[in-house]
Amino acid sequence: MKNKIKILGVILAFFSPVITNAQVNTEVLKKYPAQTISRLQSVLNRVNLSSEKQEKLANYFNQQNNNAELRLKQGASSQEISSYYTLDTKQLAKILSPLELNDFNTSDQTKYRSELVKAIRFRQQLALSIPQTNTLLQEISKETAPEVEDIQKFKKIEFDKLKQVLNESQFKNYFMVASQDSALRTIKTYFRQLKKYNLVKVSDSSKLCDELLKYTLNQFADLEKTRNYNPDGMDSVSLYHTLYRPYILWKLDVYNNTLPWWVWNQGGRIVINRKKLNISDIQVDSLLMNNIALEKKKWANKSRYSNEFINVWSEQVASIIRTLNESQYNQYLELKFYRQSLYNADQDWAGLKNAGLVNAQTDSAKVMTENTSYELKALVANEKAYYTQKQKDLFAKQAVENMKPELLKRLDAIRNENANNQRTKSSLAW
Repeated sequence: MKNKIKILGVILAFFSPVITNAQVNTEVLKKYPAQTISRLQSVLNRVNLSSEKQEKLANYFNQQNNNAELRLKQGASSQEISSYYTLDTKQLAKILSPLELNDFNTSDQTKYRSELVKAIRFRQQLALSIPQTNTLLQEISKETAPEVEDIQKFKKIEFDKLKQVLNESQFKNYFMVASQDSALRTIKTYFRQLKKYNLVKVSDSSKLCDELLKYTLNQFADLEKTRNYNPDGMDSVSLYHTLYRPYILWKLDVYNNTLPWWVWNQGGRIVINRKKLNISDIQVDSLLMNNIALEKKKWANKSRYSNEFINVWSEQVASIIRTLNESQYNQYLELKFYRQSLYNADQDWAGLKNAGLVNAQTDSAKVMTENTSYELKALVANEKAYYTQKQKDLFAKQAVENMKPELLKRLDAIRNENANNQRTKSSLAW
């Protein structure tokens, strides 16, 4: 984009309100009372006007003030008096040019702003010619504000008009320029959070701000264009920009606990519990980058309709095994299978009761504790043996099975006997 927002301007935008630099002309300032000057300045905050137009507008405001004072003395109601201080847009249109009136209306954030109006607001950044500007003004004069439910349809029509008036480069840049305000607000939020978690140094802030600005502008522009021209592609475009965003935003997700679900499933689960598992920053980066790389590969294959199969789950497990040490991996698996072990132990207890192996005199707390401990060890051992295929893990799995509580061994024997009896009955029936 030719008219790139400079980094200094971005940083200043974080701390300064967006207003014009227009001031009331000195001669006008001396000539009119404070109330008139205040009303004039409120207009100049939204659009820059020449001294001649300031004089005309100040004179109009002063007449309104005088009329209000006169009617107040004549006993007019407060409602009538207040009407003299309401800005008459028809009168404003008599003083301001169509271009100035467009800029004035565009600055009102509470009103619906059409895409054509915004294009004129950004006329310098888009390098609009006078004929282009005049054509857009003519189109705006024909418009009426849409109902809320019709806004998206209305915007599509406006984009089509813009495409007709602007050249290809201007139309492409429009989406980026129109996204500036939203992008700046988003970057301001990013920096506030980055500062909160001490993830950015002062010496790096300028370079990082430039990187985030470039990314965010492209992201917002792509999403806006896709929303209006290819709404079915929104999920794909959104995922693309999530995958290819600056890595610092992934780190921010780590600290905010807002990682996407597909990252959280495996490596993300470890990242979220990094303190509990004593995971280093280097290990966090390794796990995250591996998950991101896998998702990028999936996205690329889908985009080019490749049939290549990617076993993401196995790849993620392999990354975990490579990244964590033995102690961390064991802790992770215990954390991963804790709830499942509780469920399995509950099922064991139900089976023991049905088989008559426990009764009211049985120490249920002791049995549940033993069974839960066993089930957790079994789940962990099975997972390790399956994915590592190391001899020691295969032996460990067998060792855990040999340590199965006696009650569960008896339950297995009863279930096996029942299963054999059922098979015998089935074979005799044939």
